[in-house]
Amino acid sequence: MATPKRKRKPGLRQPNGRLRLPSKTEREDFAKRMERVEMATVLDQPHRRGNIDQGCESALGRFFLRHKRLRVELKDAAEHYRETKRRWRAAWGAPTLERIEGGSGLGPSDATVKKWERDIMEMEHAMIRSSQYGVGPFQWLVLESIDTTKDYDEVIISCMMALAAHLGRIDGKAHPFER
Repeated sequence: MATPKRKRKPGLRQPNGRLRLPSKTEREDFAKRMERVEMATVLDQPHRRGNIDQGCESALGRFFLRHKRLRVELKDAAEHYRETKRRWRAAWGAPTLERIEGGSGLGPSDATVKKWERDIMEMEHAMIRSSQYGVGPFQWLVLESIDTTKDYDEVIISCMMALAAHLGRIDGKAHPFER
């Protein structure tokens, strides 16, 4: 009576009977196919809509993709505001979407946290002076990463201009669009 044997693995074989390993070009082709499959999955996400640009990952990035001619200084100022506000919130223990990595465990000093709070208040007052009703939509866009409708674009750009001017990134009389 025959003993049961393990089934033979499928695939091409060498003359000695061993499985043939894939060649370098076959491995590269397989890696490219897998990259295309992964890219298709990424591009199928609703916030990307087939766009490969890294700016699609956040609402602020999508806002700047929608307004391609906006000055890059406005985006820098908005990101500075977001990071300062994120550090300040994390310092007093507010729950955040992202966790701040690293550190000694002691956290920032009280003087640093108070300076962040003072800076945030000054930035928000500058935006309020520019557009009282634009601060809310600006914060939705920058802090909460909520896409806003085109109705708010004008007041959001106004807030970004005031913020960038307050931070010294642009001249107060500069135009929001590149020239």
